[in-house]
Amino acid sequence: MLEIHKRRFREEISLEDYNKKANIISTSIEQLNKEKAILETQVHSVRMTRKRVEDILEFLGDINPTKNFDVELFKIFVENVLIKPNDEIEFNFKAGISHSFKLKSRK
Repeated sequence: MLEIHKRRFREEISLEDYNKKANIISTSIEQLNKEKAILETQVHSVRMTRKRVEDILEFLGDINPTKNFDVELFKIFVENVLIKPNDEIEFNFKAGISHSFKLKSRK
């Protein structure tokens, strides 16, 4: 943008051309700023998810394994469970992570 100002100041380009080029540059800058904001939001989301996962791993590291189902622990970590076609189950965790697996046949 600075270069176009210099060229206009030296009267190397007309006012009309200057305005056209300035508008193009301005529009490009606005678009890039929008894209930057979207990327910053995505990066923030990834960082927050990573932090939640790290917190979960730290918490799990302090828990002694059990052979029995712990409903309270399940409620802490699991948002919901979806039963899908073809014997597939999907666990959606509160940390924003999903994991699916296929049930083994009991035959």
